[in-house]
Amino acid sequence: MLSVLHLVDPSSPGGGAFTLRMMADLIDRDRGAHHRVLILGNQTHVRLAERCGLKPVGSICAPRGVRLAEGALRQWIATSGGVNIVHAWTISSAVVGRAACEGLTAVVFSATIGPIRSIPTIRWLGQVADGGVRMMVTSASIQQEYAALGLSSCDMKVVPPSIDPELIDASKRTSIRAKWGVDDDTFIVGLMAEPLRSGDAQRAVSAVSRVAYSGHKVRLVIHPDAAKSTKARQWSEQAMPGIRDVIIMEEALAEPWHVLSGLDGVLLMSMPHCDVAYHPSLIQLLLSGVVRPDLG
Repeated sequence: MLSVLHLVDPSSPGGGAFTLRMMADLIDRDRGAHHRVLILGNQTHVRLAERCGLKPVGSICAPRGVRLAEGALRQWIATSGGVNIVHAWTISSAVVGRAACEGLTAVVFSATIGPIRSIPTIRWLGQVADGGVRMMVTSASIQQEYAALGLSSCDMKVVPPSIDPELIDASKRTSIRAKWGVDDDTFIVGLMAEPLRSGDAQRAVSAVSRVAYSGHKVRLVIHPDAAKSTKARQWSEQAMPGIRDVIIMEEALAEPWHVLSGLDGVLLMSMPHCDVAYHPSLIQLLLSGVVRPDLG
């Protein structure tokens, strides 16, 4: 049976909860191969992967230094009983996978987000162009973004993502909104981004507050780790009455399918310096019929 090693760095762009959930669904559907998942990171990242439906076989150090991670991966593969394909899900893990497996094992890279414009990315694109890695992308728009940086679109196969919309439990809407202390007349907007920490809470609060100023009952749900969340909260607390309580902090937004049924709309808003604005599977779930993206 074909042996596939899935390699992902949950702390890097594109390696968040949606990618991990998409990996889990792919593995569940494919019974024709032996799949294993190795995390580039620590036990916090392993636990996140487990909450997203994966069963990692272990973890190695995150690729802060490619040589260190390369050595750890090479050693893991040598003692694992053999690997036919390394399937990398983030640029960081793909770089490590190629370095460790060059000439030994085929490496496939699935790009779930557009490219982050950086020196490592440019170097990585050169490696892909050299033919050392097979590349897949999860949407035609992502394909176009990589093509704009010099890759031939013919070298990138478009494989649409798939996450089961049934992950969203519509029956939990009432209990979720009760936890947040809001009634049915309040319009609830969630701040979404991939990776999570790139979501610009300050801009999102500004946008939602303009709606609140007009007299509408509206609240914004953000994750505590979203960028500028502290500034956003401070601004909200100092604002005029009626705007002060516009923010709802929600840890569960890290795996948003748990709370999506409580939302009425979404904002896909990332930091200006971050090219990662959306994730195809995020869009897919938001448009699944449970959430109405009126403001997103």
